[in-house]
Amino acid sequence: MRDFAARLRELFRVGRPFVLIMVAEVTGSSPSPVGQMMAVDESGRVHGSLSAGCVESDAYVRALRVLEHGASECRSFEAGGLDPLAAGLGCGGSIRLMVRLVLAGDEAALPAALAALVSAESFALVTALDGCSVGAQCVVRHGAVVGELRLDADADVAALARAGSAPETGGSHCGTMLLADGHRVLVQRFDPPPKLLIFGVNAFTEPLRTQGLG
Repeated sequence: MRDFAARLRELFRVGRPFVLIMVAEVTGSSPSPVGQMMAVDESGRVHGSLSAGCVESDAYVRALRVLEHGASECRSFEAGGLDPLAAGLGCGGSIRLMVRLVLAGDEAALPAALAALVSAESFALVTALDGCSVGAQCVVRHGAVVGELRLDADADVAALARAGSAPETGGSHCGTMLLADGHRVLVQRFDPPPKLLIFGVNAFTEPLRTQGLG
């Protein structure tokens, strides 16, 4: 999400519906890690990338269908089989995509996550992987839970609060968690990027500075 957060903020700013496609699970080799996201807006424009072209065309068609009908869905892609034209991965693994409609006025979790990224604060983005609320999300930030995913047990809230506030070394971390009701959630932990201090000026410092800004 961090790599196209500015585009997501723009989609929320204009306030039009869009579809969010997220890599929810990975087995074996994959061109994208768990948590990688792509969005398709109401005009059909694509934001971000999932797999460097392996499944984008199929995911795009499904996104347009979700835009039309509004029903979230999950789809698994495995290594290409006998059909050379079928969507599939060439790296031998499999991924499971979650495709869901985002209505800007009804969302609380994603805007909270984007705000935390801007303010460089640690937080956890939690996504339901199964159950009747599949696709629903919440953000755990400063020990508070914000979003559409409802947590029923105090133990769930406490565990997710620890995931969203414990000090780390920077970057992002993903993992699955079993809630008290037996349903699985994906927990994406985001931390402020580490500081890069550059001393001196030579032929290497400018490229290094550019990398640090990226």
